[in-house]
Amino acid sequence: PEKSKNRIFLTQNIRELMVEEGLFKKETTVSEIIEALTSKKGISVTKELSTRVSGVLRNWVDEDGILTKRKEGRINYYRKSNA
Repeated sequence: PEKSKNRIFLTQNIRELMVEEGLFKKETTVSEIIEALTSKKGISVTKELSTRVSGVLRNWVDEDGILTKRKEGRINYYRKSNA
């Protein structure tokens, strides 16, 4: 249950940034999202934060179709599907 709460909290915060800050209007990396989460939402950086953010974004690409993904080397770039 705690992991589920954390994932929902993280998803909600990323979604708020998408609306409030226009996140994903241009290609955005996980590190840029983490930077926004820490500066705008006060979320602390942890070892697993990058993995959790990636998981949320992967669901939005694979299951929901909210985002599109482009990979360059080891970096994934995410953008709103309708942007």
